[in-house]
Amino acid sequence: MEAASNQLFQLLLNSLSG
Repeated sequence: MEAASNQLFQLLLNSLSG
């Protein structure tokens, strides 16, 4: 489930950036 983890991580970074 590496893809899912990566997606979640990217979403979190996006939230912080936003």
